[in-house]
Amino acid sequence: MDLFMRNFTLIFLCLNLLFSSCARSNPQPKGGTMRICLAMDPTTIDSRKNADPYTSTLHFLIYEGLTRIDPTGKGTLALAKSVDISADQKRYTFHLRPAQWSDGHPLTAHDFEYSWRTTLSPDCASPCPYLLYPIKNAELIAQGKASIEELGVKALDDQTLQVDLENPTPYFLSLITFCNLFPIPKHIEEANPDWELSHRHAVFSGPYRIVSWKPGQKIELEKNPSYWNAKQVHIPKIHAYLIPDAQTSIRMYEQGELDFVDTVTSALSLEDLSSCKAKGLVEVNPVGAALFCTFNTTKAPFHNKHIRRALSLAINRPSIVSNILQLSEKAATSILPPVLNQNLERTLFPAYAPEEAQKELKIGLKETGFSKEDLSKALVLTYQGDEGEKKVAQTIQHQWKQVLGLQPTLMALDKKTLIRRHMDKDYAVGLDRFFGQYFDPYNILERFKYKEGPKNLPGFEHPDYIALLDESLKTIEPKERLEILRRAEEILADEMPIAPLYFLNQGYLINRKDFDHIAFSPLGNLLMKDMSPRK
Repeated sequence: MDLFMRNFTLIFLCLNLLFSSCARSNPQPKGGTMRICLAMDPTTIDSRKNADPYTSTLHFLIYEGLTRIDPTGKGTLALAKSVDISADQKRYTFHLRPAQWSDGHPLTAHDFEYSWRTTLSPDCASPCPYLLYPIKNAELIAQGKASIEELGVKALDDQTLQVDLENPTPYFLSLITFCNLFPIPKHIEEANPDWELSHRHAVFSGPYRIVSWKPGQKIELEKNPSYWNAKQVHIPKIHAYLIPDAQTSIRMYEQGELDFVDTVTSALSLEDLSSCKAKGLVEVNPVGAALFCTFNTTKAPFHNKHIRRALSLAINRPSIVSNILQLSEKAATSILPPVLNQNLERTLFPAYAPEEAQKELKIGLKETGFSKEDLSKALVLTYQGDEGEKKVAQTIQHQWKQVLGLQPTLMALDKKTLIRRHMDKDYAVGLDRFFGQYFDPYNILERFKYKEGPKNLPGFEHPDYIALLDESLKTIEPKERLEILRRAEEILADEMPIAPLYFLNQGYLINRKDFDHIAFSPLGNLLMKDMSPRK
C-alpha cells in the first residue's frame, strides 16, 4: 500500500509539473494582460528615428506628445494641458502638465525644444525631418541655410513651450500627435549618447514602460506608474510577441494565445484571413494607407515619365483587388487615400489601360534609347517577401509580360532590408506602403517635395509641384487650400513617380470578450491607452 501511494504521488507530481509547464508555454491573459503581435522587432527606441508601423506601435505605448490622436483623427491635449493660439494662427504656446519620466526626472518644455532641434541635425539621421517644416526656419535648417538657434521653438520655462510657425497650419495639433514628434529624454541623452541602443538605458513618458525585450521573441510592457494620467490606464500589462510567420499569428489567436492581430503590424496569411473572414471573426476599417509601386527616378530608364506611366497603366488593379485581396480594398486611381482626402474618390489615372500603356512604352523607349531587352534587364521589382505581396508581385510580373512584352525579375527581401534599400534608393522598381502619420492630405504629398528626403523613395522633384505645396502652406481658407493640394496631386499622378495600386483597409481580429472600450484612429492605431479589461 505504501508503494502504491508513493507511485501515485510521484505520478501526480509529474502530471502537475507537466500541466504547469504547458500553462507557462501557452500565454494566457492574467489580470487583464493584453497580448498583441508584431511581424518584426521595432528598429529603435528613439522616437525621432521611427520609420515603420512596428516601431510606431511601440512608441505610441511608451512615449507621449503634446497631443494624442483620437478616433476622429484630431489631436487632443496630452502632455499639454492647454494651448494658446495667436490671432494670426502662427504662434502656439503650450502649457505643459506636471509630468515626469519613468525615472522620476521632470519632463519639461526643454525636452521638446531639445528633441525637435536635434531631429533636424544630420547626426540624428531622422527619416522624417519634414514633419517639422511648418515650424519657422525648420526647412532652412534642414537644408543647411540657417542655424539651429533660429528654429521657432523655445522653452520659455519648464512648463511653457512656444512654437512659431512659418504659416498658419490648420493640421498642426494633429501633426504633433505622431510619435516622431514626441520628446526624448534630454537628461539621458546628454549623460549617455548611446542610450537608444538598449531599452535598459531608456526612460519613458507614456502609459507603459518596457520591462523585458527578447529580440525576435517578445517585448513585455507594464503600466508606467510615473505616467501623468496613470489612473486612467486600465490594462496593467501588454505583451508584444514578435512573429514573422503569417500562419503562426492566426493560430495563436485562434488558440486564445493572442488578443489582437491585424494586417498593418502583424503577418497574416491570406488563406487564414479568408477563413477567419468566413467565420465572421475579421473586422475591417479603412485607413490612410496604400500599397504602391515606386520607381527610382534617379536611375535610367525610370527617370523617364513615359516608361513609368507605361508600367503603371499595364497593371490591372481591379484584378489584384478581386483575385488576391480579402478586405474589400479599393483599386487606386489617385494618389491620396480617401480617408485622408475627405473621403473623396478621384480618377486621375485609369485602374488599367493596356493600349495606352503600350503607347507610353513606345514613346519612353524612343526617348531613352532603351530596347525592350534593355528595359527587361533593368526591371527588377523588389518586394516584401510575405505571401500577400509575393502574389501581388507575381501578378504584376505576369501583367508586364502580357501587356508590354517585358521580362521583369522579382526580388523578395525581408522587411528591414526592403525599408533600408528603398530609403537609400538602392533599387530599380519596388513595392512599398505608405501610412498617414497625421490626419491631413499634405502628409502624403509632402513626402515627394524634395528628392533628398528619406521618405521620397522615388527621388522625385518637380518645380511646379514644390510651388503648389508652398502655396498651400500660405492659404488659410480651407476649400482653397484643398483645391491647391488637389492640383499638386494631379502633377504627381501625371508624372507617376509612384503608382498606387490599392488603398489599404485594416483587417483585424480582437478579443472583445475580455476587453472593452476598443477604438482605432483613422490611421489604423489601436488606442490601447483607453482600453480596459471587461469585468
